[in-house]
Amino acid sequence: LARWEHHPIALTPTEGGPDEAGCWSGCVVDDGGVPTAVYTGVDRDHSGLGTVCLARAVDPDDPALTDWTPLPTPVVTGPPEGLDVAMFRDPFVFRHDGRRWALVGAGHADGTPSVLLYDCDDLTDWRARDVESFPGQLHAAVRRAPLHVADAGPESEHVPTDEPEAAAPFSLTDLGNAERLFRQLGGHVDHQP
Repeated sequence: LARWEHHPIALTPTEGGPDEAGCWSGCVVDDGGVPTAVYTGVDRDHSGLGTVCLARAVDPDDPALTDWTPLPTPVVTGPPEGLDVAMFRDPFVFRHDGRRWALVGAGHADGTPSVLLYDCDDLTDWRARDVESFPGQLHAAVRRAPLHVADAGPESEHVPTDEPEAAAPFSLTDLGNAERLFRQLGGHVDHQP
């Protein structure tokens, strides 16, 4: 992460598509050998609510991954019904106990942030899940996660569960908090000069 190389733009808005007004943050995962971008798409008529979109690498063997094909429809069109959510974005996909899961940042109308949990073993079929019922007690980490989640790298298989619960969400603007969340989601922190 200390050295970056500039590449051409990977994804651009698709005219008439679910990302027509913008392609926002997300992550890239290996889906059966095909690099797949899982990102927030914003259509022309959005009201703060994004959708979860997918784009697949045209040539999975291209080390630069320069060409992507977005799917024509989002895999998640918005937050589950009945939630007072005003913001919905930034999907983060990971593996736990042999299944694929996703977290999506949400902001409620009263300003309260939250993170929504989805079962997405099949990337084209997402199901909202109750955070409290997640195996391995991830709910403790999710309850204190901020809207923007640090990228823990390749779909992590291990989520530590022995840290004490925090009383409130924390900000990634503090490096210590960012490192703690990164480790909770299975990442390894290597301090480089």
